[in-house]
Amino acid sequence: MEVTAGYSKAVFAVCFAYTSTDEIVHAVRESCEENCNEIEDQTKDVSLNLVDIEKHIYMTIAPYPDILIGRRERIA
Repeated sequence: MEVTAGYSKAVFAVCFAYTSTDEIVHAVRESCEENCNEIEDQTKDVSLNLVDIEKHIYMTIAPYPDILIGRRERIA
């Protein structure tokens, strides 16, 4: 780790298949809290845009990958 501590040109991300239900619920909840706090009158409808939700997904800090390697078979 000390050897590569100052290196910032590349990002190595390892991703695993998972169900995204928790991530979607988290992103929508955070977006609602963020947008509802700005509105004092709770009787008005609040709408969320895709951009609002994308700000709160887990991988927003990771850059888009240059290469993606995947496996099609299941690992038992």
